[in-house]
Amino acid sequence: MLYPTSIHALIQAATPPSFTETLMASFRDAFSMILGAIPRILGFIVVVAIGWFVSSILARAVMGLLKAIRFDELMQKSGLSDFTNKMGTGTDAAGIVAGLVKWLVRIVVLLVAFDVLGLPAVSDVMRQLLLWLPNLPRAGSPIRRRWRTSPGRRCGPLRLS
Repeated sequence: MLYPTSIHALIQAATPPSFTETLMASFRDAFSMILGAIPRILGFIVVVAIGWFVSSILARAVMGLLKAIRFDELMQKSGLSDFTNKMGTGTDAAGIVAGLVKWLVRIVVLLVAFDVLGLPAVSDVMRQLLLWLPNLPRAGSPIRRRWRTSPGRRCGPLRLS
């Protein structure tokens, strides 16, 4: 035998929730999702801020070390200093190396920060970029080889067309 309270419970279970109840439940879920993401967003901001600061300090340290060992003079003796001047970077060879170190550290920092944020797709792309970077110097070797053996090398710069 069904009691009146159990009949009332069956009727409530069989009727769909109203529009306002559904809307309130959706807002409640969205608000809890946003509140749950705040610690990850704050962690992302902290990791990026500290990493950016550390990469700048590391770049200055590398620049100071390269200046101390007279890296620019070595590059000038090897002829690479003329190449960096022709590139129009506005900095010397030590500045280019320090800049490369700074941006390599920043890419690693972004990888860690996106891991903290919980975005695995972005982290995977950043990881693939980091794994690809060692191939970059090898990509330029056929161009350098062609430039060294070019008969018109004495006449002017290499024109790739």
